Amino acid sequence: MTLATTQSRITYAGDGVTAAFAIPFVFFGADEIEVVERDLASGSETVRSLVTDFTLGGGGGESGTLTALVPPPPGTSWTIIRRTRRTQLVDYTPNDPFPAETHERALDRLTALVQELDDRLDRTPRLSPTASSADLTLPLPAAGRLIGWNHDASGLENRNLPEGAAVYAGIADVLDGSSDDAAVTPRGLAALWRQGAAIASAATLAEPASLARGGYHHVSGASTIGAFWAGAPAGTVVELCFAAALTLTHDPLLLILPGAADVAAAPGDVARFRAEASGLWRCVSAPPRWYVGGAGLALPVTDLASGHSLAAADLGRELRFTAGGVTLDLLPAAVAGNGAVIAIRNAAASGEVTLDPAGAELLDGLTQRLLRLGDQVLLRSDGAAWQTLAGDYSYDSGELSITSGGTLTLAHGLGAAPQDLRPVLRCKTAEAGWAVGDEIAIGFANTGTGFGTHRGLGLRADASNIVLRYGSGASAFGYAHGGTGSEANLTNANWRLILRARAR
Repeated sequence: MTLATTQSRITYAGDGVTAAFAIPFVFFGADEIEVVERDLASGSETVRSLVTDFTLGGGGGESGTLTALVPPPPGTSWTIIRRTRRTQLVDYTPNDPFPAETHERALDRLTALVQELDDRLDRTPRLSPTASSADLTLPLPAAGRLIGWNHDASGLENRNLPEGAAVYAGIADVLDGSSDDAAVTPRGLAALWRQGAAIASAATLAEPASLARGGYHHVSGASTIGAFWAGAPAGTVVELCFAAALTLTHDPLLLILPGAADVAAAPGDVARFRAEASGLWRCVSAPPRWYVGGAGLALPVTDLASGHSLAAADLGRELRFTAGGVTLDLLPAAVAGNGAVIAIRNAAASGEVTLDPAGAELLDGLTQRLLRLGDQVLLRSDGAAWQTLAGDYSYDSGELSITSGGTLTLAHGLGAAPQDLRPVLRCKTAEAGWAVGDEIAIGFANTGTGFGTHRGLGLRADASNIVLRYGSGASAFGYAHGGTGSEANLTNANWRLILRARAR
């Protein structure tokens, strides 16, 4: 055979599931494969053992497969390395036919050894090809000493670092990352997160002096803020705590705010801002109130024309359903995590969108909720359940016939007692100065010219139903004439009752 590739190692990431790993390069014996497990968080490494930790298939001059007895867990990697033994066991018998396969196998092993030596040399320090000759022999270890070039750069030696010889970066250099040849003091490093001097609110916030800089600042005063200082390198982050109520003005060229709208900061509000370019800053973290109002939530929109199972990729988005009669299966709250939000809108021409929590979980303490036409809500997970953070769920009875003294029980499906009941009458035949299609708002009860001819509407509601009772007069409703304002009896057959309700 031949060795057409120089590869002699490969690394796989552990996922706790995968146990079989391909070895794409040739190897000869099972004892010539080394496996090193690395903890990606700590960097610690452990050599794994054949039989105890894994088995091998293939080899003998071919590629193969390594099978872990226990799949490597997430957060680790397994590196498979060929380590060909540096021995030569081929012995030719005089006058025998030439053993081509044996001879080629010996050449393959020599080539493999060369490849592995190259792999090791590639991982060692070495001089540039154009560098003059120098002795790279390391001096004997010495406690507290540094290794450096000697006086004529011909070799290495142990050296002391003289007191005061280091150059230390100033706080501004540390925060701006403007120096690459200076050391960092503990105070300079702490400037990345410690509190700096207070900044006075102004139309353009002024950059604090170098020694007053920090990763966190209080903003004093109540002046409107429309910009931050210019010149901060892109990626610079600062966290601000506002001591008083003030307004921040959105400007796409200077200060980008949530929802592309002005923000009213309250005392104690804390927000984080990142420099995008010279003079342009973006708010990247703020209290939830900042994300509501003005242009509304700054959430990207996904249109859906069928049922959907909420996925992690949907969090922080608005799901806009363009077809009704569908179900949105919510992600388990524990998977979504504490603080996850999702906006949902029923933008269909007809039909409802059913919000269905996972398993035995509840939404606002309910097993399901319905989004009817035009409804939009904002849901938030606290890690244990979903709650409606903003928006309402609606109910519309449609047109109801009016029968004097009659009663109706309407199942509203809101899951909670409605907080807002709005009865209206819709004109079906022109009457009393009102035209066909007109909708007029009515109260819950009124009486005509005499207590025996009661007119109006009685209502009560609970978490399941709305119960209504029409007035017992021949005309169940009386109303102001649309042309004169005088009292007019409304003919039951000329009108329809529509009952609308909302609940959070």
